[in-house]
Amino acid sequence: MVFKDYDIKIVAFSDIHGNVDAFKETVNFIKTLKGVDYILIAGDIADWPGPEEAERAFKDLVKMFKLLEELGIKYFFVLGNWDIFFVMDLLEARNLNLDRISKEAELIFQEILRQAGSKNGVLLDKSVVYMLNKDIKLTSNPLLVNGKTIFLVHAYRTVRSDALLHIEGHWGLYAQLNKPKNYLNLGFIYGGREGLKGCLWEIIIKDVKVAEIKWHNLGGVLREFYCPIHKEEGLFIIPSNWKKCPICYRPQRARFTRNR
Repeated sequence: MVFKDYDIKIVAFSDIHGNVDAFKETVNFIKTLKGVDYILIAGDIADWPGPEEAERAFKDLVKMFKLLEELGIKYFFVLGNWDIFFVMDLLEARNLNLDRISKEAELIFQEILRQAGSKNGVLLDKSVVYMLNKDIKLTSNPLLVNGKTIFLVHAYRTVRSDALLHIEGHWGLYAQLNKPKNYLNLGFIYGGREGLKGCLWEIIIKDVKVAEIKWHNLGGVLREFYCPIHKEEGLFIIPSNWKKCPICYRPQRARFTRNR
């Protein structure tokens, strides 16, 4: 039995981009952590393979969800843009209708869960608020957010600092934490074409507050960075060879800095 001096421990990660080996390493690392209550995944689980490789990518996803099931931990996930592109490729490969992508994506990922024998996986439904305990809720619907709610999305146009914690992925080869603004960009597990291995996060919630957030450097290629120019952005986790913060390179990606 693990003694808990907290209410909920969450492991969160994002942007696997269909890499089974990196995903297996992630699952094996989670096995070393004690007392994890939930896993949150912020999308881009799938590869974006092209129609000729879509069935292979489907089988890879089944393998990945089977690995998750080995943990015996309830996990929640949302879909990202790569997941939608994968679904479009799969529908094209199967000569099926592309008119109802969102609904077809939901059906395909439910089928993946079924083939993986899932007992713990939940694809978030925007009409539902999920109770993690008697106080803490989880949603992907911005209309259902409040100070006791974790807002899990792949990406959202603005930061929801009114949430208990706004969690997303998507933004590229970096992660970002701005704890005063209740914001966490999870970064990536596998960096797509660049082939980098990234990070995952542990989140501790106690007394309806985020008590602790820490990151784990899975590939050993990332480092912490506070930008002297974009101080408002908080902590970045960036590749070790980057000389500046992501906003210095691409100002349009600023989440908190304006007019600079």
